[in-house]
Amino acid sequence: MHLEGSRVCGQLDYPIAKSTLSHHLKVLRESGVMARTATLR
Repeated sequence: MHLEGSRVCGQLDYPIAKSTLSHHLKVLRESGVMARTATLR
């Protein structure tokens, strides 16, 4: 978990290309390190 709690992808601000970030997030989800949750608006 992030130090300030859960985050949505749009809140992540890293100095890398969006495609690179997307790839790394996918790898983390597939390995079980992260989880995708659905939120209702």
